[in-house]
Amino acid sequence: MAQDANPSRQRRLITCSAPHMPPSRGFEIVLVVFLLTAGVTIRRGCVLLKRIRFAGTVLLSGVLLLSISEALACRYNVRETGFVDLGLDQYRLLCLVDPGTPDETREALSAAAANLFSDLPISLGIQEWDPSFEDPAFTVLDPLTVSTPAAVLLSPDSHTLDVGLLWTDNFSEEQVRKALARVADSPIRSRITEGLATSFGVVLFVEGDDLGENRRVEMTVAQALSAVEAELEYFPKPIRQGPIMIRLTQSELESDPVLMWSLHLDSHALQDPVLAVLYGRGRWIGPLMTGREIQLDLLTQILFVIGADCECGLDPRLIRGTAIPISWNREMRDLVARDLGFDPDNPLVRIEVGQILRTNKRLDMRSLSADDPVLNFEIPASGSRSKSQGTIPGLFLMVGGMAVIALLIGAWMLVRSQRGQH
Repeated sequence: MAQDANPSRQRRLITCSAPHMPPSRGFEIVLVVFLLTAGVTIRRGCVLLKRIRFAGTVLLSGVLLLSISEALACRYNVRETGFVDLGLDQYRLLCLVDPGTPDETREALSAAAANLFSDLPISLGIQEWDPSFEDPAFTVLDPLTVSTPAAVLLSPDSHTLDVGLLWTDNFSEEQVRKALARVADSPIRSRITEGLATSFGVVLFVEGDDLGENRRVEMTVAQALSAVEAELEYFPKPIRQGPIMIRLTQSELESDPVLMWSLHLDSHALQDPVLAVLYGRGRWIGPLMTGREIQLDLLTQILFVIGADCECGLDPRLIRGTAIPISWNREMRDLVARDLGFDPDNPLVRIEVGQILRTNKRLDMRSLSADDPVLNFEIPASGSRSKSQGTIPGLFLMVGGMAVIALLIGAWMLVRSQRGQH
């Protein structure tokens, strides 16, 4: 194997757990056999014109089948699948109200939630409070001190957060709007959303108490980002912008309780630095790394997964980590669609990605450790890789090959026809 001209640069690549033939390859082999067989089985009594027309028909059919085969091959990387909403990551805001709450109040509450949550994976549920009512979602509330209208945010993995009262005393649309707005978005989550839409992914770094440890983690993240940046052109599909780091102080994170809760953190566990890797629509990939768990090899592995082929033998549960609740408005959707070259919200894209991933199971990021077997994939050094190429050059190559075959068939038929006339 040829070595990299620059020995100081060690190229890395995610490898599949098992080699596999792309779905299109089988179609291409069948096409070649079909073309050759069709050329030698033409009836000798056919006129040359019909033969040439037949060869053209064979070529067009081959092009059509090739197009289908290219479509059947996986054409998404992990990052791209992260922008596709499969409807499996819905948060629910459950509001407890008194049984006598007027219908007008309930309707106003529903309307406010529909307006503020229109671009988020959050839906509203209204539940009448009953002291004897038992629901696991409300275990976060103290039944002896709870008052209405209390609200609880429920994550897709059944994690709960006490949001507090939506209004005090008499119903107030202004109080409701402010309470729901705190759940819907924050300046920090807006920064994360912008970074996700315009880059490879986001490494969220929350500082700890020790300044020396913070510097170590900062250098580790910088090295990992540089390693990925140097390899962007060698991924299965090129990605223009490398990953970025968003650094937060403890107080900044604590100012957004929803983000802190969605990462399964609390203010009592922030003495050590914390890292979380996000991609797509705020998908959390890999374990939550704290303190000495933050190592260059592990962080680099997780980042390289984002650029890997979505059918590269990786555990789909690792790829489809729970998404944090971020606002994904029309501006962000259009920006991502232009960058990707396709619309992730297209129903056909959703169906295709859903079939590729084929899993309804989700990893519990709280219990995933740095040495979990699900993270045991290889990133071997490689110095002989070619740059990423899309499916279009391959398509032109195969169509050109079939065109040559069709011309050879036509030439063969022409020679046979001329010999038959003598």
